[in-house]
Amino acid sequence: MGKSDMQLFLYEGHTDFVFLNLLAQYGLVLSFFIILILLLLISRLIAVSNMMKDSFGKLLTIGGIALITIELIYNIGMNFGYLPLAGMPLPFISYGLMPTLIHAIVIGVVLSAYRQKDLQFNIHS
Repeated sequence: MGKSDMQLFLYEGHTDFVFLNLLAQYGLVLSFFIILILLLLISRLIAVSNMMKDSFGKLLTIGGIALITIELIYNIGMNFGYLPLAGMPLPFISYGLMPTLIHAIVIGVVLSAYRQKDLQFNIHS
C-alpha cells in the first residue's frame, strides 16, 4: 500500500518521476488507478477518431492519441528503468506549465474536431 513516512529522495519527484513517487508514497492501488484513467482517456480518443468522417480531423485526433500514448509509455518505462532517462512528462499528472498546457491544447483540438465530426469537406467541388 506504500509508505508515506519514508524518506525517499527522487530526482525531480514532482515532474519526470511523479509516477514512481506516487507508487512509493501511496502504493499500487493509486498507480493502477492513474494508469487506468489514462488508458480510458486514450481509448475514448481512439473511439472519437473512429467516428470522424473528415480526414484532417482524424489525423489531428490520431496525432493527439500518439502524443499522449508515447508520453505515457515512455514515462512509465523510464520510471521502471526499461527506457533511457528523458524529460518526458506523465500526461496531466506531471507538474509544469508547458506539458500541462500542451496536453490541454491537444484535448481542445480533439474536442473541436469531434464537434465537427459529421462535416465532410470536399475541396474538389
